[in-house]
Formats: sequence, C-alpha cells, structure tokens
Amino acid sequence: MSADRQEPAGPAVEVSHQGAVAVVTLRNPPVGAFSVELVRALAETMAQLRSAPIEAVVLRSGVDGYFGAGADLTVVRGAEPDEFRAYVMAVREAVEAVADLPAITLAAIDGVALGGGLELALACDLRFASPRARLGLPEVRLGLLPGAGGTQRLTRMIGRAAALELMLSGRQADAEEAVALGLVTRVDDAPDAAALDWATRYCQGSTRAGAAIVRCVDMAQSQPEQGMAHELEEIVALFAGGDTRERIRRFFDRNDARAPSGPHA
Repeated sequence: MSADRQEPAGPAVEVSHQGAVAVVTLRNPPVGAFSVELVRALAETMAQLRSAPIEAVVLRSGVDGYFGAGADLTVVRGAEPDEFRAYVMAVREAVEAVADLPAITLAAIDGVALGGGLELALACDLRFASPRARLGLPEVRLGLLPGAGGTQRLTRMIGRAAALELMLSGRQADAEEAVALGLVTRVDDAPDAAALDWATRYCQGSTRAGAAIVRCVDMAQSQPEQGMAHELEEIVALFAGGDTRERIRRFFDRNDARAPSGPHA
C-alpha cells in the first residue's frame, strides 16, 4: 500500500499517512501473535495518533494470511498468575487505546483473525475482510476466555446467542458467515485497499458530523435511556457550527444554479 510518508512507530508497528488517513501496519511473523513488543508498540502508536491531525485510521497486518493470531503463547506458557495478568492487561490497554481513538477506525482483515486479533478488530468501528478471512475466539480450547473485551464487544455486536455459540465452540467463521452475523462490514478481494478507499472518502465529507454519529451510536449501546437526549444535543451543536452552515449554504447554491431560468407559467 503506497503512502505519502513512512514513520517507524516501533519495531513491530509501522505507520504511514495518506492525507487525513493513518495506516497502521502490525508486523510479528509468522502468525501475527501479540508479543509484548507488538502490544507495547501498538499502545505507543495509538497514544501518538490521539494528538495527530487525522480523521481515520486503517489497521492492517504486514504478515501474509494473518491479521492476528491472538496471544503469544510463548509468553503465556510458564507464566505465573500475576505475570499472566500483567500481560492480559497490556493487551487490553492496547486494544482499548484503539477503541478510544477520536478518529474513525477500520480493520482490514486479509486472513486469520483469532483471539486477540479478532478482539482488536472488534475494537474498530468497521471491519473489511477478504474472502479468505477466518474469524474466531478460540480461547475456550485452552481453558481460557477472551480477555481483551471479546466477551463484551462480540455480544453487543452480534447478540448473546450467536456470540455464545462462537465462543463456546471456539470455531472459526468464514467471511460469508461473518458478514451475515454482522461481524464484518464488507467482504472485498483487497480489504486493505477497500478500507483505505472508504476512509479517504469519509475524510472528504463532514468528519465532525461523522464523529457525532459514532458518539450517538455508542450511547445507544452503553446508555440507551439517555440516547435520544444526547442525539438532540449533538444535532443542535452541529447546526450551530460553521462547517454545517457552510455545507447547507453550498447545497442551496448548487440547487439554485441548476434551477431553470426564465418566467414560469
């Protein structure tokens, strides 16, 4: 994927920029496991992007066939409970840093997204996947559970029954099923390019309104009893802003320019 410039954001993470879109590439061959190095670099990258002049972030993998295979079992194996807790907390903090970004986030999944890899994708606003994508939370097979928000986000996204079936079986869903479940936004042969194209088009519109829409949708899930009131405050605040007034003015100018001239019967 080409970009305007390349910035090393850590040994396991690379960041490139195309206009207001940041592309974050995770690299930890051979399967994209969440090593301590990668998790640390991802958290640091998100901290940097919070104050960057960007409106959208695309997360992708630099490992062919893998968006992320989840926990690094070489770290987990032999760990004491307090060491395991620290590792899980580090993964959670990195994933939450993605979820907390003020920019729109998109995951480009070209291959396997399991465990923490899927939890990272779930933390994004949208998910674009290739036909070869396989998604799942297989932790139950190791006597564990998804510990980086998977039990919460997957349930909110696809419902209790479907989420339980996936997590309790530990199986992998293909791209077609993932779309049907609402787990994946779109399937595309080139998800990296599709996600970048969507993000670029989004940045050409009213990102202020887009951010407000995301806040309202999040409120519908987290505090539904306050959602309607919050929606009203958001739309009034948008209307009071200069960007919205300018867009409305341009809308009427275009319509006036297309209107037929001359006397009317």
